[in-house]
Parts: sequence; structure tokens; C-alpha cells
Amino acid sequence: MCHLGKVLAGLLFFLSVAGGRLRAAPIEISFLDSENAIQGTLALLSEKGCDQGTTNLFRSVIDWYNASPTDLDCKNFPPLQNGFYSFESTSNLAKALPHSLIYTRHQCELNCFDTMILLAGNRIQTKLQPDDPAGPMLAPFTLTNCVVTPRPAATPRDAFSIIYPAWWGKASQGIFSGAMQDKRICLTAAFDTFCYLPLSTTRQNFQKALLNQLRAGWQREGIAFPTNMEVVICYDAVLDGQSAPHAVSTHTGLLIPHGNQFVFLEKSGSNGPYVRFDFKDRKDLLAWLRMEIEPTTDNGDLLFATINDREIVSLNETGD
Repeated sequence: MCHLGKVLAGLLFFLSVAGGRLRAAPIEISFLDSENAIQGTLALLSEKGCDQGTTNLFRSVIDWYNASPTDLDCKNFPPLQNGFYSFESTSNLAKALPHSLIYTRHQCELNCFDTMILLAGNRIQTKLQPDDPAGPMLAPFTLTNCVVTPRPAATPRDAFSIIYPAWWGKASQGIFSGAMQDKRICLTAAFDTFCYLPLSTTRQNFQKALLNQLRAGWQREGIAFPTNMEVVICYDAVLDGQSAPHAVSTHTGLLIPHGNQFVFLEKSGSNGPYVRFDFKDRKDLLAWLRMEIEPTTDNGDLLFATINDREIVSLNETGD
């Protein structure tokens, strides 16, 4: 019986270790530089209603990005499995990254707003046209010292020209053209923006006031959000007493339900990689977003994210 007990104990130990190895990690990440990950992501988009034209375009911009060298350093990552890296926590992923993905060295290509608009396709709508008198719209303009300031614009096209340099509009014409480019102009002006709040706004009601103000703008612009995926937009907010309370959008991506978990698709700035982030627990997404964004102003200390037009969450206190 003693010998049998030892055998059973050994077997139970082996099964517990093996089970731990076979059990999926809480989060997975892919930089869409593997054919397995790319094909799986395109299939997911098709399943969610993306048309063939959209998935073909997405494949072309991924290939465009992957054709140029990058300094993305994954030496501290676990082994790649089917195009994904698995981590036990978002903090472990953060420790493995040498720096924020937006600082990856690579030629400038699509940014996060371009990518979200491309992938959302016909599932997101706006009543605006590029030359509609929708102003004043407050477009973020980046100064030479990297400080972001608001610039007023009378139309979505004017706002788009403030946000994007002329050379980039021409360089991306092969991706966005015709009606698709018109929608891109209008949605960029609507989402990549400054938003000013009432002077009565306080730290305690900032979150609610920001969502109310954003909703009012989206309603005026006739924005209809997707129903089978969600647009996530991050904001850096300022409440310093020296200027009217305001927030500026800093990042965006698409949140897609997938079985018993979620997939977040994004582009890390203009230079960083395309990212697929798979997770089950919502706090992992909040922690990931908090890692990715940083204040765009010297005195910004409130960070938020909207999920479609239904919810706003704080990114100031997240963890895993």
C-alpha cells in the first residue's frame, strides 16, 4: 500500500504539472507577423461580417508593414506558438517589452485610427460628408516639440488636414479611396479630437461629463457604432484649473468577442506593429491600454477609455 501510495502521489504530481503546462495562459499576443496568426485573424474578421474587400486590404497593409525591417525586440518573450506569445499576466508582458510599442523603429504607415476605421468598415457609419459645415471641430495638432494642441476646423476635411500632413494623405490613397476615403476623413475628425467640458466639471464627475459630451458630438455627427464589435478609444484628460477641462483622444482599437474570450485588434501608432491581444478578463485589456498610452500634455493625469458610445472606464488604476 505504501508503494502504491507513492505511485499515486507521483501520478497526481505529474498530472498537476502537465495540466499547468497545457492550461492556456490568461493572455496571448501576436504582432501579426506569422501566417497562422494572420490567417486566423482574417477568418475571425470574416466571421464578424467583414467583407472580402476589407480583409484583403487588411492583409495588404499587414504585408506592407512586415516587408520593412523593425527593431521590435522579443528576446524576453516565451517561445512563439502558432504565431502567438502566451503570458500569465499583463504585467509579465510589460516586463518583457523593452519599451512601448509606439516607439518601435519602422517607417511611418497606417496609425491606430486608420486601422480601426479600415476594419470597422460598413459596421460603423456617419452622416457627415467631408465638406459639411460641422465646425467648430477641434483637431489635435502636434507641434515640433511634440506638444499636442487643439486647432479649430470648420469641416471634417479641414480637421483631417490638420491631423495628417499632406504627404500622408497622398501616400495612403491606395488604401483609402472614393467613398471609403470620405468616410475616413469624417470618422477621423469625429474620433481623433479634443473635447472640452463644462467649467463645472470636477474630478469626481469628469468621467460621466466626458462621456456625455462625446455622445452629444457623436449624435450631431450621426455616428452609428458597430453592434458585433466595439470601438475602444482612449483619452488623456486635463483638469488643472488653468484651462477649461478637456480631453484629447490618444489611441483606438477594435474589441471583438470570440467564444468565451475577447480579441483586441490595434495598430501601435504610425510606426509600431499591428497587434492582436487575446484575453478573458476585462481588467487585462484595461491594464494593456494603460501600458500603451501616455499623457499627450504635460499636466494630463486622467486617463479614460470609451467602449462604443455605451460605456466609459477609468484607466488610472488598473492591474492584474
